[in-house]
Amino acid sequence: MIWRPKIRDVATISLANEERYAGLGPAFALPAWMALTIGDVFDDVRNTILAIAVDKKKAMEIFEEEYVKVLDSISGVSKKSVYRQLRLSAKRLKAEVPTRMPIDKAPYVVVMGEIFVRRDAFSNQKIAERLAANGFVTRISPVIEWVYYLSFMTRNKLQVANYTLAGWLEFHISEMVMAHIEKKVKKILAKSGLYELDLINIDDIVKYFQNILPKNLKGEPGLITGIMMRDALDKYAGVINIGPFGCMPVRFTEAIASNNTDIQTKKNSYETTGVIFRENGFHENERIPFLTIEADGNPYPQLLEARFESFCLQATRIAKKQGKEVKMVVR
Repeated sequence: MIWRPKIRDVATISLANEERYAGLGPAFALPAWMALTIGDVFDDVRNTILAIAVDKKKAMEIFEEEYVKVLDSISGVSKKSVYRQLRLSAKRLKAEVPTRMPIDKAPYVVVMGEIFVRRDAFSNQKIAERLAANGFVTRISPVIEWVYYLSFMTRNKLQVANYTLAGWLEFHISEMVMAHIEKKVKKILAKSGLYELDLINIDDIVKYFQNILPKNLKGEPGLITGIMMRDALDKYAGVINIGPFGCMPVRFTEAIASNNTDIQTKKNSYETTGVIFRENGFHENERIPFLTIEADGNPYPQLLEARFESFCLQATRIAKKQGKEVKMVVR
């Protein structure tokens, strides 16, 4: 990219995973973090619209209009501050996007796995729309979750960050600022009625997988297993693990998680953390609906389509036990 075109007087900077991609300074980091947080929440809002909006087409038009306004605020094109625009957008979405049910009555399926495939609609074959057609609101693991996890690994010495004293000071201050921005953005957009407040707590997630995997096993497998043990059946009616074809972490996660979907393992995870486990109507033979998808850019094969339909049926049964309303959307 630089050598072949013979571009002169150019230097490269590589942002390190161990240092949480820091290096471009607060003037870049703060707006970037705000943009990532807003992007994650807007993605959740969009997935809610796909599943429970009365008029999906009109709702998506309003959503796109408000999304552009927020982007203009972030980039400085609009004179409105980002938080003010978020409040205006949340207010309009609340007023002009009626839903077929309150969001707390909507059933959820969580999609986790490789960070690009789970977020890219082309790569995952529009998994959110597929689930919406079956009556589910899709919750895709946020991008900022990984950044928080990097902080967790640094704090717990699972990776070594090459920080100076000033760098460590910036690290601890930035953690507080990041949490403040996340909470503020999410509380504002929760007022739209299309998003439920859900703050990320990596320390809590890690507690729930330590009876299955060691804490020093870094990466997505632990996060996925922890969220599944903590939230499946209680919050989510099903769990999807997705990634590119042949991805080792995705297959490792499937090998671990698919063999720990029973109520007893979930109960053991709760006991490990010291939290009281409540079965809430689920019997001991109940299993968490779990599906692994390996995407290679092609349409899903017939066998995977059949497994997906079976997964949706299992998740529907779980959602009804949760007291949720499962209403399929006509495409």
